[in-house]
Amino acid sequence: MIHPTQTKAQIEYLEVRQSSSATYQQLHTSHFLLLRNCSGEKVIIDEAGEKTRVRSGEFAYLRRGERLTVSNLVDDQGLYWAEGFIINEAAIFECRKDAQIEGPARTSRAGAMHEEFNHAFSRLVAALPTSAVSDRILLHRFKELTIWMQEAGVALEPTSPSAVTARLRDLLEDALERTWRSEDAAQALGLSESTLRRKLSKENTSF
Repeated sequence: MIHPTQTKAQIEYLEVRQSSSATYQQLHTSHFLLLRNCSGEKVIIDEAGEKTRVRSGEFAYLRRGERLTVSNLVDDQGLYWAEGFIINEAAIFECRKDAQIEGPARTSRAGAMHEEFNHAFSRLVAALPTSAVSDRILLHRFKELTIWMQEAGVALEPTSPSAVTARLRDLLEDALERTWRSEDAAQALGLSESTLRRKLSKENTSF
């Protein structure tokens, strides 16, 4: 069961508890996710077939715009439990401006982190439901996590705004109740219908 809670400073707490193992095929990540695996294991397979195993006590980072196969596997006590954050792209962008690490970032997705990262993670979890903690302080605490992540080689680059598929997906998700035609979507994106179809074709998709 997934439990998102109060949103503050463009960061939302997320808790996932399952009493049986489950696999989610072609899962599209519409936001950035930072997760701490508390019980059980998570297995992530990206579109290239690369597999990442996240064990209990380890962290996982899912980038916005990915399409993944994700398995949540229960432990010997029959429990899978993870907690973490759904992160708005604006928060990622803001943190990257103030937390630059020299040298190229690797593409680390998961693994064990420093004990101080764990403490910083817990402080942010505790602060999110508290109205006494301002958005500025929450963002400051999240920035500390991003510095730890970058030092560990995690690439925090947001999805390129030039990716038409991502822009179109965001447009449709923001107005699910609307019946979209390709010409309407193209106009909303500032494109002609033929240009939209051509760009989508280059990104191996279609309307």
